[in-house]
Amino acid sequence: MCAVIALLVPCAHAKRTLAQKKQLAQAQFESAEKMREALNGRPESERARRDYNRVTEAFRKVYLTCANFRKADESIVDTAELLAETGRAFHDPQASQEAVTQFQFLMQQYPGSAHNTAAMFTIGKIYQDDLGDNDKAKAAFEEFLKHHPMHRLSDDARQALDEIAHPQAAAARNKKKARMTQSAHETPASRETQNAKLQPVEAETHPEDSSRKGKLPLVTGIRHWSTPDYTRVAIDLEDEVKYEAGRIPSPDRVFFDLQETKLAPELTCKSFDVDDGFLRKIRVAQYQHGVTRVVLEVDPVSEYSAFLLPNPYRLIIDIHGKPQSQVLTTKNAAPANSSPRRPGNEFGIRHRRQHLFSL
Repeated sequence: MCAVIALLVPCAHAKRTLAQKKQLAQAQFESAEKMREALNGRPESERARRDYNRVTEAFRKVYLTCANFRKADESIVDTAELLAETGRAFHDPQASQEAVTQFQFLMQQYPGSAHNTAAMFTIGKIYQDDLGDNDKAKAAFEEFLKHHPMHRLSDDARQALDEIAHPQAAAARNKKKARMTQSAHETPASRETQNAKLQPVEAETHPEDSSRKGKLPLVTGIRHWSTPDYTRVAIDLEDEVKYEAGRIPSPDRVFFDLQETKLAPELTCKSFDVDDGFLRKIRVAQYQHGVTRVVLEVDPVSEYSAFLLPNPYRLIIDIHGKPQSQVLTTKNAAPANSSPRRPGNEFGIRHRRQHLFSL
């Protein structure tokens, strides 16, 4: 009987059409994304190794289910990112090396993938920062610049090569940055909740400061949770930052400009679909040098508030419905006399989704 079952199972799988396999891969991908979202929503101190492994295998199962699925290459990226995160969280060089192998697998099996350029760069960063192999890091960055000399990450690749060539100078810069960060933490700025209706939050901007401090703090992650009463968005930051906020109509959007920051490569031009009744979509991009812009596409009858939290630093944005009296006033008001903008124009470019990966 067992032998008969063993023979029948492969046959059942063999009968699946390509469309059915893609459907299964889509369901698996959506499940894996929810698992990763839940993992990211927990403090790092509460994440166990098995939690990372479970989510990693969920994404791996996507491309193993259907290699022709339209997000198969993206699932490989997610697998590699999680392996890299595992290596950093648990100081495991084997996991970091597996992340490199996954990125190499992506480039070999999906040579036309839009993610390959970033994968090439990220391999160099893993060798440099996680594995401490400067020879392989140097080769990876040189290969990246050979093929993509004008890419927006090319300056970062050149800087990495400079750090490899002059390790003492790089160590001195990092030590100076650490001292400045410690000094900034000893005198924290006010963290009052910002009432960010239509008026921008006041913030001083000193572009020259960033050159004195060295590297700009990174915007490292964006997470969101939905409840019946509100939606919360958390923007993870390497350090305390100043920000400005405002609202744009037609369609209704809220934007946050994070001053003197740099967007982590894995978030470049990334978008998150939410559609929970308060928040429709989150988009993020490097708006200009030193300014990261996060755009929230919200429901017209939504309001929001924002505040900074320390240890680790993150900008918290709560989106909730207006009181009923304000909703009625909004519906009866005449529409504003302003020309509508296409979604994506807040960044000065037509929006396109593109994933870059962990530094």
